[in-house]
Amino acid sequence: MSYWKENRYYKDNQMANAATESLELPEKGLLSAIRLQMYATNAGAIHAANKARIIDRITKIEVTNGADKTMFSMRGQQVKALNFYDMGKVPYEKAILYGAQTQRTDLIIPFGRYWKDRDYMIDLSKYDSAYLDITNDAGTTQWATNALKANVNLLTLEEEAAAPAKYIKNYEWRSGKPSAAGQHVYHDLPTTEMIKRVMVQLDPDLETAGNATSDPKGDSLALKYTYLQEKEVLLDHRPRDIARMNAFDYGLARTNGRYAQSISQYIDVALMDVTNEHFAVMGSTASTTATAEAVMEESNDRFQKMKNVSAGATAPEFIDLEAVGVGYYHTLILEDHVGQPEAEWLNPTKETGGKGPVRIDWNGYTADHTVRTCLQVPIEQGAF
Repeated sequence: MSYWKENRYYKDNQMANAATESLELPEKGLLSAIRLQMYATNAGAIHAANKARIIDRITKIEVTNGADKTMFSMRGQQVKALNFYDMGKVPYEKAILYGAQTQRTDLIIPFGRYWKDRDYMIDLSKYDSAYLDITNDAGTTQWATNALKANVNLLTLEEEAAAPAKYIKNYEWRSGKPSAAGQHVYHDLPTTEMIKRVMVQLDPDLETAGNATSDPKGDSLALKYTYLQEKEVLLDHRPRDIARMNAFDYGLARTNGRYAQSISQYIDVALMDVTNEHFAVMGSTASTTATAEAVMEESNDRFQKMKNVSAGATAPEFIDLEAVGVGYYHTLILEDHVGQPEAEWLNPTKETGGKGPVRIDWNGYTADHTVRTCLQVPIEQGAF
């Protein structure tokens, strides 16, 4: 009888700032997923920095052959979004983003369509070597070097009679910015394999205070998704409309964090369009006046800040904020074949029965964001 096993393969592994940590994986086994438990003790000034969460500083997570071939390749924020769309929930996160506190985040690197998928896994014996590479761009404003650590847990299927024929590869396929305001970004999907899911991230540039230079979700922007050299239009909407449509399939995402209050520094709640939020004062400062208040700005945007903070005997110092909404980390699902056999997934070729060329056409009125297309595809064992 086969059974699942989760083995802690690396414990409290230290990672230097602004570096890549490369960890060798076992030579054999049916690997369903890698679960990372990452944590760091904050630097004291982290509350005044944007991109303060651990996941915001993970610029790439890859599983490779130790050279130039990958079995998985995504950015930290994309992995969090992938986990939400795969599992219908946001993985564990303890985002305490002030002082010398410890923040934590969990994420899953999957090789199946969902958690514990018996039909798609990676057979490590088919590869000469396999490595987990984690790259971060953190500085000492976020945490001291080597303060970021990770537990690496391997989910494997034991005593299985035969390995599945394929595994699922998730990767950022292409990225690009508009060359100027009002210009288009075109991504024509590759034609080498069937595609289960197409996900796009609209990654905004940030100002010093942590706000988006401009928020790529509103009325002046449009994303078009087409088959057959633009003859068949599947989507032609504002980003926020696609995100709201995704909620019918995946539900609303829920995020939380604890922050130092400020009327100048923005809080990243990681949601493109916020439906509602709640916050509570967690700590206070001493003062001689009798009253105090803290009010959030009226905004549905991902980047939030306090509207008013007045001094008082219990003037707010730290807040706990929970947000609910859509477009987790500014991601949108354009196509996803949930519950369908592989033969019915997107065939992007030009051949009979194919839908190619399949094009993503992004029309942005500003040039201060990056369009990233991520794909989920089946790959034969031993291949990349």
